[in-house]
Parts: sequence; C-alpha cells; structure tokens
Amino acid sequence: MGKAWMAKRKADSSTISARWLRVRDAAQYLRMSKSTLDGWRSNGVGPPYMKVGRMVLYDVHDLDAWIKAKKFKPTAEYAAAR
Repeated sequence: MGKAWMAKRKADSSTISARWLRVRDAAQYLRMSKSTLDGWRSNGVGPPYMKVGRMVLYDVHDLDAWIKAKKFKPTAEYAAAR
C-alpha cells in the first residue's frame, strides 16, 4: 500500500480513478485474492462497495478505514472481539 503501488495503479488503465478501484485492484490493494473479496461481498462481509451498472467499485478511503477497523493492540483484545 505504498507510494510505488499507488503510482503503478494510477498509470494502469484498468482503474476508474485514483479514488475508485475495481474488484481485482481492490483485492491487490488489500493483498488478498479476488475470489476471497468476491466471497466476502456475496456473504455480506468485508469492506463497503458500490455498484455502477454491473461494475463493482471500492473506494480507497473505505478500504483504508476497513483495514484500520481491523487493528488490534494486545492479543487479549483480539480474542475478545472474536
């Protein structure tokens, strides 16, 4: 999720804009497989998304907020959240 990845993504024509990512790009941004992200979306879990016609888009700001919400400090805090 560093600057080099963002620069590459901005140069890639498969992205909609610097803010919105298609599913494949969002999965890469989150460092997971596209099928995992597809499954989470089907099951109603995972980061928020929107649909424009048949196209699924993820807002980079929502992805960052979703990642930050998963942050735990002590191991006991993680166990209590499960």
